[in-house]
Amino acid sequence: MLLITGLDGHRPDNSERSDEALKRGWASVQCDIPGVADCPANKRDPNSSDRLFSSILEWIDAQPEFDSRKIVAWGLSAGGYYAIRLAHTHSDKLAGAVGHGAGTHHYIGKEWLAHADHHEYPFDLSRPYLSKYGYSSWEELLEKCQKEYSLVENGIVNKKSCRLLLMNGLLDGCMPIEDSMLLFEYGSPKEAR
Repeated sequence: MLLITGLDGHRPDNSERSDEALKRGWASVQCDIPGVADCPANKRDPNSSDRLFSSILEWIDAQPEFDSRKIVAWGLSAGGYYAIRLAHTHSDKLAGAVGHGAGTHHYIGKEWLAHADHHEYPFDLSRPYLSKYGYSSWEELLEKCQKEYSLVENGIVNKKSCRLLLMNGLLDGCMPIEDSMLLFEYGSPKEAR
């Protein structure tokens, strides 16, 4: 299991998930997303995550104790975006992927971001978003983020995907359910819950 963490949950915060994977006999590899914690990928380059995941998957493949034919990527929240992206950019390297509360397009659009500081978090999200994406101002983020990072705008969702499960709820204030529903209009068939 390749666990891809989110905006506010990092590798050290996910030992409980790793423990559950290990109880099931699954190996667990975790990574932070670009622009968060100590992730080495360039947060201002929308394609840097593709290179990051190529290197992680190559490393997994080189480990004799792992079966690289059975890798499932599981991304949580902002990490779900990367699980969905990975399902399309590295479909031949994965047995499957899970986008859990994932954003794809709307969550970084002007309309949705206008309410970023009023979601269920007890703090404003505009500053963490600025830090994650590396824009110099909120206005710049509103102008450029969707154009540069949307999986629809950049055509990623038109590529073949590995088996992909989308999970979210109607009341998720950070990642709109419409982002999961939108994926059914593009590319390979998906599953949802």
